[in-house]
Amino acid sequence: MKKKRWLATCSIYHREAVIRKLEAMAREGWQLQELGMFLWTFVPMKPKRMHYAVAYDLDGDAYDPNPPQAAQEKAAICREDGWEPVAYFQGAQIYANAGENPVPLDTDPTVAVEALRWVLRRRLLMPMLYVLLLLFLDGWLLLRNLGQLREIGLVLLAVVILRAAMLIWEAGVYAFWVSRAKRAAVQGIFLPLRWLPTPIVNLGAFAVLVAILVCFVSNAFKVLLLSLLLLCAGAAMALRLLSKWLRKVHAPRNVHMALVILLSFLFVWLLYRLIGTML
Repeated sequence: MKKKRWLATCSIYHREAVIRKLEAMAREGWQLQELGMFLWTFVPMKPKRMHYAVAYDLDGDAYDPNPPQAAQEKAAICREDGWEPVAYFQGAQIYANAGENPVPLDTDPTVAVEALRWVLRRRLLMPMLYVLLLLFLDGWLLLRNLGQLREIGLVLLAVVILRAAMLIWEAGVYAFWVSRAKRAAVQGIFLPLRWLPTPIVNLGAFAVLVAILVCFVSNAFKVLLLSLLLLCAGAAMALRLLSKWLRKVHAPRNVHMALVILLSFLFVWLLYRLIGTML
């Protein structure tokens, strides 16, 4: 079957932007099949007008092999009104309805705001732990190799500062949205979450930083830098494939989460140890 993949330029947490994109794709003859961090997969269908809705689960995250029990029960209820679940990703469940005037899926903005708030809090926690680990390892590397530290120290420090700045931006957007969304929900209005950077934006910012740094380092270090980047990219791809396989085989959430976190931290630690031996 022919498939189409779209680069996810809108955040899965910007509900209105997601709905607009999915409805536009349906009019072109494409139905959502799978959500991913960077790519959304569509399969062909007869072009028609479709209605979409996004629901966020208090208990769902990236380590769940399937939507949580509460989400599955909600999906069963939604089917009675013609809403069919089509994709699930990191606590976000996408529903589709081919009816002319379907019953709205979420009518209580207070519940929707609370669910999205909990999903975002879990989303921000793990990257913050990674940044703290990187700051600790950077400090260890600086103290251990203070006399020898040259270009590689500046590169590592720049990467960590960039990631910290992106997290501060995300936390600021989240805090600003929560305060306003709660007030709007009391008046029966769901306030969209805008300006949250997507993984594509984060990756693009990292690529721009690396491109700038490459211009200011020696030729010998460029080879080392590119080698380290390829190593990190390969490890990230392997970890993502492992996570996808664990969801496919319905591995328990706790096993999935523990394995991914331990392997991630182990790789970062070994990478810094390797860098330390090169100095």
